[in-house]
Amino acid sequence: MIRYTKDSLCTVLYWWGGINREILPKALVYSVFLTSVYFLQVYGHLDLKEYTDTKLFDHTLKGILSFLVFLLVFRLNQCMSRHYAAVALVTDLFHCLERLAVDLCIHLRGDAPGAHVASHAGSHHEPHRETPVLSSFACSSLAIAAKVNCIRLIIAYAVSMVLHFQLLDAAADSNGVLDDLEIQQVVFLYCRLRCLLYDEEMHILDSSLSVLRDLENGEVVYRSEINRYRLLGDPGCEQLIGYPEKDRCASGVTVCPAPKLVMNILLRALQKPSDQQWGYESRLWNLFWRDTLQIINTSLHLESIIMSPTPLPYLQHGRMLFLLFSFAFPSSMDVELGLVYNICLPLVIFWAIMGFEVLSGMLENPLGNDEVDMNLYEKIHSLEVNAEKIFDVTEQYQAPLFHALERTENLIMGEAEAEACREHVHQDPAREGPRKPTVRKPAADPAKMFRTYFQWAPMPTVMLCDLLDSHGEVESLHSLHLSLRHLFSGISVRKMLRQTLNRPTDGHTSHNYVKVEQSEAPKEEPVVNFNKDPNYFCHYLEFVGADGRANRGGSEKGSSENRLWKDRAAALLCEHQAGRLLAPIDSEDSQRSLMMQPRDDSRLQRMVGGWERLA
Repeated sequence: MIRYTKDSLCTVLYWWGGINREILPKALVYSVFLTSVYFLQVYGHLDLKEYTDTKLFDHTLKGILSFLVFLLVFRLNQCMSRHYAAVALVTDLFHCLERLAVDLCIHLRGDAPGAHVASHAGSHHEPHRETPVLSSFACSSLAIAAKVNCIRLIIAYAVSMVLHFQLLDAAADSNGVLDDLEIQQVVFLYCRLRCLLYDEEMHILDSSLSVLRDLENGEVVYRSEINRYRLLGDPGCEQLIGYPEKDRCASGVTVCPAPKLVMNILLRALQKPSDQQWGYESRLWNLFWRDTLQIINTSLHLESIIMSPTPLPYLQHGRMLFLLFSFAFPSSMDVELGLVYNICLPLVIFWAIMGFEVLSGMLENPLGNDEVDMNLYEKIHSLEVNAEKIFDVTEQYQAPLFHALERTENLIMGEAEAEACREHVHQDPAREGPRKPTVRKPAADPAKMFRTYFQWAPMPTVMLCDLLDSHGEVESLHSLHLSLRHLFSGISVRKMLRQTLNRPTDGHTSHNYVKVEQSEAPKEEPVVNFNKDPNYFCHYLEFVGADGRANRGGSEKGSSENRLWKDRAAALLCEHQAGRLLAPIDSEDSQRSLMMQPRDDSRLQRMVGGWERLA
């Protein structure tokens, strides 16, 4: 959703992000019609007064206008209700995803004192068997691995939901045909899934997703499929996303929504720590099941909003009344009153009524790519930011936080009495060694750091331009588009963004990043400094272990499979704008803005064997 200052006096003048850009072209066409009718009556001796200068005609015209306004206002009211309902549902969806990550990360025992005793006390499965006692190091490593899997799959679910919404929008509005912006969003989101999932997980998605490249009347179109079984497709179609037809089952193809598949994978990851020494007690599964059930229900409600547009009979009846009024109203005017009464005033009425029609269409699907739609990418980014802090609080900063709690115990009970009480509570003969003391400062252990397993990658400027047009700040947007540098120097918005934004290639080291063409660019202040915008973001998370992020050597099987898809998709997209996400097309593209960049193995080596012990 476009952002603006409510008290600004320029709100009625904004072109980008406003409604006038949608209405004025239609009003201009209608003004031509009004002018033609006026001059035909004045100079063409077309006398319509004998048909229109009656009370019956006036009453009929007023009745049509009354019915039309009622239908349009009622539709606009319903679309506003859908919009606010979608806002609430999306908020609940991402709140549940964040709460799911919090619940799992907090309740995993890891190497906490008393984990072995608690595990056996809460387990009722085969009590006569003795479960091997794991070391503190093994418990900590397995808990970290469970947290990493949970976080990456939760983020993958959010990304897959936005991808699914794009495909649903195309299926509901244009018979599955994706427009230029939608295909660009779909390719970007699909690449993000490849940078979060392993090959085994991507195999399930690729077997169920289907985005086709087809020729329709000599023109290349990209068509989506969402939820159906079909036989093998037209041999002339090529799969952009999903396995090619020759690699699928010969008996037919089952196309399934990506979020449902990712949710199944996430549920298995949530179940794995149940009743484990390093995990959580089985009775806590109800907590996770409640969160996942609410996530699924909310997702289904959002799907129904996209797939249930205004019924055709209602839309048809309203537009027929609008056409009747638009053609009948100019013929009822008195040409002797001049241009103002015969052209200007009918044009104002047309502009007002057309505004209801345009607003209803814009608000009908609040999960699309219009200026009034929700910024779902901002929601994903907020989820990623919070996931980093959730992980660090429960791992890297866990000991200092426990120390802070113990300080209150020492304050109330006395230091000696509180320490003796803690030793008694945490006494566990089965564990190796005494209770570990809490510390004030976190130890610099890479295995307990979020950015060991995830890294912040710079978002391609192709995507940043679209987010700026749909969800940027309206004053900054106008300053950028109306600047003399943009109008007369020929410099593109993408190049402006690349020269001004701070987008280091590594999440916590920026010394290796140099702005594009910094030495050649003139040293002048940017038109808009997006680095000072608190709502603007230009990074997303990648899982460093995902097979979609091929290593530099390229020797792994998973790396070759991903390179094969990337090369095939780049060839199918050809000169399409979405192809700039995978391969540079002209001098305006930058190599560092491409998706699925090669993995830097030095990040894993910094763990000093930590990654291998979690594998």
